[in-house]
Parts: sequence; structure tokens; C-alpha cells
Amino acid sequence: MSLMYFSIAIGATIIGSASGLGGGIIIKPILDFLGHYNVVTISVLSCFTVFFMAVVSVIHQIRNKTKINFRRTGLIGIGAIIGGILGDQIMTLVLSIFNELIVSITQSIILAILFILIYIYMNNKEKYKSYNVKNWLVCISIGILLGTIASFLSIGGGPINVCILTIFFSMNPKEAAVDAVAIMLFSQGSKLASIVQAGSIHNVDIGILLLMIAGGILGGLIGSKLNKKMKSEEILKMFNVFLVILIVLNIYNVFNVLAF
Repeated sequence: MSLMYFSIAIGATIIGSASGLGGGIIIKPILDFLGHYNVVTISVLSCFTVFFMAVVSVIHQIRNKTKINFRRTGLIGIGAIIGGILGDQIMTLVLSIFNELIVSITQSIILAILFILIYIYMNNKEKYKSYNVKNWLVCISIGILLGTIASFLSIGGGPINVCILTIFFSMNPKEAAVDAVAIMLFSQGSKLASIVQAGSIHNVDIGILLLMIAGGILGGLIGSKLNKKMKSEEILKMFNVFLVILIVLNIYNVFNVLAF
């Protein structure tokens, strides 16, 4: 089982780092499907894996002098930190009201709907107006929104980040993939701090956690190298293929849980 979780982490983060999907967006539905862990544990495993993937990926991009607008990304990142904390608090509140099964089903439904909308937009974006936001307050507000969604859904943000960056900052898929991972560093970092403070990590199998972190580090390194070599059109194709897979997997998870 340990090798399986390491494989999930490295595979998810290679794809996530290269395309901007993130990793958590893949890890979360797969772990839901396997059913070995509850919502809180899956959230912890996903958060740590994505955070370390993002650290390695961002360092690699900076070393390779990849073009990053640090002012804009930093402002969105500040908002993502706030959003990450807010999303984690919302999750804690929701879990105190509803049981984990309802929360898990709700997350899968929201993800499936969001992914369908993102797929439609990303493949028809020339039909819609895009913007080039520069106002610092709007940038922070966008970051809060992204961080809250990513933290509450335990996904890192991936395709949602890419879609929002494309709409509000007129980025192409390759540029959006790089910035999306950078934003995850902020949102998952704040959530990681909340997890450690709350003591949620004590209920996690440390051996599995360390293996997934190792997978995330390797995946972030390999994925960022792939992103550098791939063209924007190739990244969009990868993004589309795995987004469709994730839509199907999240819908399956909903019906699979309801069947029981």
C-alpha cells in the first residue's frame, strides 16, 4: 500500500506541476475512491504533498528564470494565505455540523460542476472576454477566493487557478500553469500551518505522509521540467485530458457513495 500512495503522489504532482492542475485535484478524488482514509486525513495528505510539490516547482522555475510577475503573484498569494485559513475554518465548521460522508459527497459534486465549467471555458475562451487586472485590491480578493476554494475542497486549486488566471489576467495555459502552482504555495502553506496548529497531523500515518511528501518533491521537480519543455498547446491538451478524467472520477465517487 505504501508504494501505491507514493505512486499516486508522484504521478499526480508530475501532471499537476506541468499542467497547472496542481496535484491535490488528482490526489483528493483518488483517495476518496480508495476509501482508506476519512475527509480530514485526505485533506492533510493532499495539503502536505501539494505544498512540497509547489516549493520545488517554484524554486526550479525561478532558477530557470521563468517569467513570473512577482508583484501580481505575490498579491494573489497574500490573498490565498487569507483564503487558505478561511477555507480551513469553514471546513472545520461544516464538519462540526454534518457528517464526513455528506461533506465528501458535497465536495465531489462541487468539483465535478466546477471542472465541467472550467473545461467548457478553457476550450472556448476566445468567445469570452478576458481582462488584465492590475489593481492590488482586486488581486488580493481573487487570491482570497482561490485560497478559500482550494482549502475547503482540499485540492490545492489547480484548474480553478488556471481558469481564473486566464480570465482575469489574460494568460496563456503555459503562463497560467506556472503562476497557478506558485499560488498553491501560498494557499497550501497557510492551510499546512493551520493543520499543524490544530494537531490534525497526529491522526495521520506518518510513514504514508512522508512517502507522499517525497513523491510530491520528485513530482514537482519532474513536472516543472516538463512545463519548461512543453508548448502552450501541449499543456492545454494535457490539462483537458486529465480534467475529463477527474470529472468522471468525481461523478463516479458521488454515485458510488450514494449506492451504499
